[in-house]
Amino acid sequence: MQLMLDSLPPAATENDILALFVELGIPAPINMTIAPGLRGKPSAVINFDLDHADMEAVVKLLDGRIWMEHALHASLATLFH
Repeated sequence: MQLMLDSLPPAATENDILALFVELGIPAPINMTIAPGLRGKPSAVINFDLDHADMEAVVKLLDGRIWMEHALHASLATLFH
């Protein structure tokens, strides 16, 4: 399943995001693509080998979390299959 993670800090790298996942106990993703996003806030599409219930738990962990002085927005991505 895919996670859309919006409002990333502009300086955030894939390694930063992976470190956040380790800190929160989120399993390692299969792959990740970071795009410029809107208003200078990058977005990431992240693929996981998780079922729907586990993905909902990941969204709850990330959505609204303040990270690197930015409030993250997390949602399940269904448009990029």
